[in-house]
Amino acid sequence: MSRRYLNLQEAESAFKRGKAVECFLGGCERDGRAGIKWLSIRGAGPQIDVSVYETADLGDESFLDIYEFGPLDPDLELEEANEVISFASFGQAIEFIEQRFTGSSEKLLNELMIQDEYADYISRGRE
Repeated sequence: MSRRYLNLQEAESAFKRGKAVECFLGGCERDGRAGIKWLSIRGAGPQIDVSVYETADLGDESFLDIYEFGPLDPDLELEEANEVISFASFGQAIEFIEQRFTGSSEKLLNELMIQDEYADYISRGRE
């Protein structure tokens, strides 16, 4: 069985290769609607953006594409983050996510691997 999570050195290396690094944060709710929360760390020119998403929880075992679920906030467009916070360095971005979402820096994933985390979330009964 392969290892899913990236250590910080691997995450930074992926980031430097132009890839996003993501983290599944679990369930959330907005205005009584069930959703999921996740984040993405991506380079944006000279800065690093941490984008936090709250998307509708529309998936099942056969449909795991969280990028297609759409935001819980009706004022946001598809693929628009609820929040984008910019940093000067990858280290600052990691420090922020760890302070805001304790343990998240230990569950970083390569881009697109977040769907495996979502599948596990579903198999655990969305807990």
